[in-house]
Amino acid sequence: MKVLGICNLHDGPRLAELTKHHPLGIVTFLGRYGLMDFTLSNFSNSGIDKVAILAEENTREIHSHLRNGNVWINNTKLGFQTVLYNSNCVSSSSKFNTDINDVLSNIDFFEVNYDLDYIVIAPPFFLTPLDFRKVLDAHIKSGKDMTLVYKHANDANERFINCDTIKVDKDTSLVTTFGTNAGKKKNEDISLETFVFNYKAFMKMVKMTPEISSLFTLRKMVEFCHATNELEINAFETKEEVLPILSLQSYVKESMKMLHYTERVKIFKEDWPIYTTTHNTPPSLYGKNADVKHSFIANGSIIKGKVENCIISRGVQIGEGSVVKNSILFYRTEVGDGVTLNNVVTDKWVKVIKEKNISGKEDEVFYIGLGVKV
Repeated sequence: MKVLGICNLHDGPRLAELTKHHPLGIVTFLGRYGLMDFTLSNFSNSGIDKVAILAEENTREIHSHLRNGNVWINNTKLGFQTVLYNSNCVSSSSKFNTDINDVLSNIDFFEVNYDLDYIVIAPPFFLTPLDFRKVLDAHIKSGKDMTLVYKHANDANERFINCDTIKVDKDTSLVTTFGTNAGKKKNEDISLETFVFNYKAFMKMVKMTPEISSLFTLRKMVEFCHATNELEINAFETKEEVLPILSLQSYVKESMKMLHYTERVKIFKEDWPIYTTTHNTPPSLYGKNADVKHSFIANGSIIKGKVENCIISRGVQIGEGSVVKNSILFYRTEVGDGVTLNNVVTDKWVKVIKEKNISGKEDEVFYIGLGVKV
């Protein structure tokens, strides 16, 4: 069985200013991972060693994060990881820069790999430990051309707003209708925008898209093919925990949940490692007056003040007498002496020196942009 895994960085949510300068897939999570590391690790743990990444924008940052890709590839002789970009679109703002047009602009890559049996596609913004071997087994058993992975949520009105929903025939396990979660119901079946296609069905759908609409994304084309009876879609329900990263606020909320062990073990399982690129950084250094509680501290940081309920990335410096609470500080953030931060998110290379007190709210964090000095 020959399978290609596709991590789809198109058609994702925007995390306010946080994704203005960074592709969604490499936004830092817990001070160490990129969001797409979870999807790539799911592929790796499921034995999928042929991986393509559909990049909507900023391929330099993506390549910088991935390096040679071997972190996620077990079979380095026959496996590969490649980034596919739609060079026909001059900017990511183009409405024609869709995931399907990305595939079409790289169609030779898919046709050279004509001996593929299945294509698995997943986004980076639903973080979950998903075993694709189980999904593929269910897909093959169904005999259908496509399988969609979904999660039954009993908090859909809080955590999965504006996500796609589906209705499933419980007798046949087939998708009957698609919809959008407007937040009116607690219980909904949420599409995780994760698909398994038979190779020939995928290629047929992609090539017919320009005849329908060149603005259609993969997600919209799936709905169209279902509505026109081009596709019968098998549904696979995952019972695993899912963290939806759909906005800056949900990013902060879901990140902070990971500080609690009972929540963390639902995502980080002993038999399901999450891989990421490693950096040659020294251990963090704690000053004699440092006081750290209930926080994640990445390597290479220097902590001289008080840190509580925080996520601290690599290379962060926190000065003497400073107090940082309920905050997420990205790479190389520098907090000067005597500074107080509460409910703050800093992007990379931020310096907080002159302003001594910056506070946001629990439901509305104060964001400081890339490289800003305050």
